[in-house]
Amino acid sequence: MLKLSILLFCFLILFSSPAKADCTPATVSRAIVATQSTMGTVTHKGSLYRLVKVTGQGQPDPFLAIYREKGNHCWIAYADQGGDSYSLAEGVPRPVAIAFAKKFIQARIEKYGTAETIAWYSKRKSLAPEDAAALTELKIALPSGIAVSPWPKEIEPEQRVK
Repeated sequence: MLKLSILLFCFLILFSSPAKADCTPATVSRAIVATQSTMGTVTHKGSLYRLVKVTGQGQPDPFLAIYREKGNHCWIAYADQGGDSYSLAEGVPRPVAIAFAKKFIQARIEKYGTAETIAWYSKRKSLAPEDAAALTELKIALPSGIAVSPWPKEIEPEQRVK
């Protein structure tokens, strides 16, 4: 009888808890989502940020989006469908942008090595501010002569996912 009571209690807790928001929007920006895959997650001030590669229906090139999840709510914090964004910090707080940049750099170093990663950054004319901050935090010198874009003055408003 006690086992049955415990099982019933667990069942009630499980199903009486609010369901987690389904943070896989059917549309992002103006694109109807064909596929999306999570590239990384960052937790900041009680929210979970997910960097996602999105491919829209009928669109050959994927683009980046960041979803913010908190409780039962989900927002699109950043979407670069047109490819004209220069910084993740246009849609998310600086610490989140830097954390994603660090994850990208560390993954690139794991795959190609530090020298090749530095060479890859050296070929660029400019760096996003989060890339420069992440390289500095990882104690990797910024390539000489490379411009660092300024931090965005404002964060774009999030779009609530329905």
